[in-house]
Amino acid sequence: KYSFADGIVFFKEVFTLFIANYNKVNILTFAMFATLLLSISIPLINIVAPLFFPIIFLMYIYGIHLQVNSKNKERIFTLSKLNNFKLLKTPFNKENVFTLLSYAGFLIIITSLVAFLTTIMDGGVLKDILLQNKLNTLNSLNNENAANFDVNNIGQATIFAMIFYVVCSTIIFAAQYFAPLLILQQKMKLLKALFFSLFTCYFQWKALCSFFLMLGLVIVLPIIIISLVIAIMSAILTSGLISVILLFLIVYYLFLMLFLTHLSQYYLYKKFFI
Repeated sequence: KYSFADGIVFFKEVFTLFIANYNKVNILTFAMFATLLLSISIPLINIVAPLFFPIIFLMYIYGIHLQVNSKNKERIFTLSKLNNFKLLKTPFNKENVFTLLSYAGFLIIITSLVAFLTTIMDGGVLKDILLQNKLNTLNSLNNENAANFDVNNIGQATIFAMIFYVVCSTIIFAAQYFAPLLILQQKMKLLKALFFSLFTCYFQWKALCSFFLMLGLVIVLPIIIISLVIAIMSAILTSGLISVILLFLIVYYLFLMLFLTHLSQYYLYKKFFI
């Protein structure tokens, strides 16, 4: 078992890898981001797209693995080396692809079930809050009855549903965090991968708490700073060029955080299982 302090050490090591490689995976990150965006934007395809998300994410993590462990440290995925993208399908076969599709379907079903149970518990108030339907109603000054309805219904049932939702979401997150990599790399079946992922997170909870605390701070604090900068710049300047530059910086920051998040998943998998 690793300690709370070990989690901070793990994050320092991940951040070192991040600094050394962030500029080498721009094309790879953009390709994955574009694939996800297209898959949820095209009608009909967006219905089945969530089933293939684990495969897309694992291809990205495998690309990170190739880049981080590259001996000559050159950029493996560039516009001049588009053929290298064929490497991303190397570790996949029919068996683990089917298991990954089953994993995605199971995840969709179990999260939908949890959402359904919270609806039964509090009449759907928590669901409406999460979907911001009630928030939009509260912002409407012309509908005081709806506002009173919201306030009165955030009672014991909603609090209980919220606790249930948080607990179940934490368990689901722990069960699925390492499961795709275990399916791909260790050739585990679905339930076995979920089991080992869940209990690994349980046994290593101290290190994971400190690790994700550091990760959350690194992700959230810059977002707050960027939001303040955008608010100030918008109030002072009205230039369209400034808006475009700020939008570009936001998108690029999201790319960086996407890489950091999946690099963390890859690193923790190696630390705990290899």
